[in-house]
Amino acid sequence: MAIKKNDFKSIKEKFSTKTKYKPEQFYNCGEAFMEACGLPGPVMGGINMFLGHSNTSKTTAMILAAADAQKKGHLPVFIITEKKWNWPHAVELGLQ
Repeated sequence: MAIKKNDFKSIKEKFSTKTKYKPEQFYNCGEAFMEACGLPGPVMGGINMFLGHSNTSKTTAMILAAADAQKKGHLPVFIITEKKWNWPHAVELGLQ
């Protein structure tokens, strides 16, 4: 295939690759999280961190996402650095 001097389309077709991305999937943290953040929850298959001020429901959002993960057959793993974990609250939000 001969490439003409100013034929950028043929250059692109010859040397460029087209990346195909997987569709993103999220865990559901509820309607309020969606309204506040614009996303349904943390992304599946990635490392997610919830950052924010104290008492802004970061742990609650993580528990809701973990409950949704369990419903989908996934194993949620928590690394909690605050001393605010409460099992009865987690069970009340649907965590098994």
